[in-house]
Amino acid sequence: MAQQDRSTRWLTRGACLLVAAIALAACGSSGPTLGAPSAHKPSTDALPSTTPTSEVPTQTTTTSTPATSTTGPLSTAPSVSVTPTSGAASAPTTTVPVKTLPSTTSSGSSSSTTPTTTSVAPPPNSVMINSVETSLGTVLVDRYGFTIYLLTADNPTFSNCTSFVCNTVWPPVLATGGGVAGPGVQQSLLGTIPLPDGTQQVTYAGHPLYTYIGDRKPAQTSGQGIKSFGGIWWVLSATAGAAITGAVSIL
Repeated sequence: MAQQDRSTRWLTRGACLLVAAIALAACGSSGPTLGAPSAHKPSTDALPSTTPTSEVPTQTTTTSTPATSTTGPLSTAPSVSVTPTSGAASAPTTTVPVKTLPSTTSSGSSSSTTPTTTSVAPPPNSVMINSVETSLGTVLVDRYGFTIYLLTADNPTFSNCTSFVCNTVWPPVLATGGGVAGPGVQQSLLGTIPLPDGTQQVTYAGHPLYTYIGDRKPAQTSGQGIKSFGGIWWVLSATAGAAITGAVSIL
């Protein structure tokens, strides 16, 4: 009986060992064998990339505006700089010289000044007295070129031609602002006298001035030597301010 129990235990152990062997064999077909190195491929994240990376260097160009020099000859100054970016291959810096032109602006004593012409405006309500060359000489004319006369009956402070009829035939030269000397006329000989109506009559060398209604064009002297209104009418010399008593000249 004891011998039978011992045989049974050995059979049981043998069966257990067989089951264990079968189980180990089944585990070996689905996973790595214990103690054997792993056959799977290592992760690519742990290895450095073998594919070369193409990096194109980026160039930064800085252009400066040429400065204008106020004085001195042409000068050169660096104005363009090309520097490679980080990560690219090292390259030398390129410098391009740019010429600087001299300034066209003058300063100090070299500055040019443009002369200005200042004209003096005539006094308000004044009249221009000019001169013209005639066969009688250089005589006074008004601003329109018509001949100016004097009356021998007048005096430096009084006119004997103040009536309507006389002023119609011999209009006085009026200007509250006085006369302004034109070419060939002396400003120092010009003046004015008051008339009864309150206006101012221009005088030259003390002679009240008139024009003549019978003159139809500038520089005509058809009133020369006429006797009327208590005196004789003569043209005036622009240089002397005196009467020119020559023959009548109708131009």
